[in-house]
This record gives sequence, structure tokens and C-alpha cells, in this order.
Amino acid sequence: MRNGYVEKITRTALTVFVCTMAVAWARVPYSLNAAERSTTFDENQGDVVTIPAGEDKEDTSIADFIFDDETETGETGIKNETTTPVEVKKEKTSVSLSRVKVKSASKKKSAKRMKIVLKKKVKTADGYVIFVYKKRGNVGKKYLLKKQVKKNKKRIIIRSKKIRNKSKLFVKIFAYKFVDGKMKVAKKGSKVKKVKIK
Repeated sequence: MRNGYVEKITRTALTVFVCTMAVAWARVPYSLNAAERSTTFDENQGDVVTIPAGEDKEDTSIADFIFDDETETGETGIKNETTTPVEVKKEKTSVSLSRVKVKSASKKKSAKRMKIVLKKKVKTADGYVIFVYKKRGNVGKKYLLKKQVKKNKKRIIIRSKKIRNKSKLFVKIFAYKFVDGKMKVAKKGSKVKKVKIK
């Protein structure tokens, strides 16, 4: 009876050993293949997928889009260039206006209208500035009347109550031109012309 009991235990131990070895041998191929496989997470599918070794998933980290300052490659490559601002100097526009030459100046004593005739128009002028004086000595100091003519013409008519009933009058005329929106008056005006009063 004792021998039967020992034989039963031996058979049980042998069965356990055989099962253990079978499980161990079953795990060997899986362990060998594990070195050839890598497991990663697919962001698009949301599942764990197996990628064969040597075929790693493409890395699209931000490091791929950073380049050196002197490198310009790929569609996303940006070359950093430092530009030095160029200083632009504005050239001064010189104004050249001829001196006005007055042929005649006349008016009636009781009239407020004066007629002035130039020998010729100043070609580049946009108009004229007329100064009227009561005395020759007042020229360049104190004027009786100042008029701006906005057209370049040979015959000029000015009107003002200030010149009515004056026995003596003198005129001096300057040409002017607009440059960059500013009015530039000629440095030299006409010679002082005495008005002929009828």
C-alpha cells in the first residue's frame, strides 16, 4: 500500500514538471520575437499597434522646424536676416525765379482799381506778390497794400479802397512758386515803379 502511494505522488510530480516545461517552452518564441518588435501608441487611431523593428514612427517634434541662422532648407525653414536701416537724405529743392520787370502801372485818382503790365511773364512762377507804397522811402519798410495774384499773367488788375484818392503810389512785385506745398518767394523783386495817376 505504501508503494502505491509513492507511485501516485511521483506521477503527480512528473505531470507538474511536464506542464511547467511545456509552458516555459511556449514562452520562448514570444521572448525571441519581442526583441524584434516595439509597441507604440497611435494618436490617430487611439490603439496600441505593433511596429516592426527598424521602422520607427516618424518624429515630428518641434526640433524638426528649427534651423541655424545661416540655414535655409525645407518649406518651413526660416532664415534670420538682420537689415540695417538706410538713412535717406532729402535733397533741398532749389527755386530759381527770374526778377519781375514792370512795364507800366496806372490808375485813376478816384478809382480803387490799378492796372499793372509786365514786360513778360516769369516762366516758372505760379503767381505774384504786389506791394503798394505811399512813398518811395517806405519801400521795404511799411507798405500801404499787399496783394497776391494767383495766376501767372502779363496784365494784372488789383482792387482796393486803400489806393483810392492817392496822389502818389509806388509798386514793387515779387514772383513766387509753390514747392512741396510751400510758397517760395523770389529773393529779388522788381525795381520800384511809380504809378501813373490820371
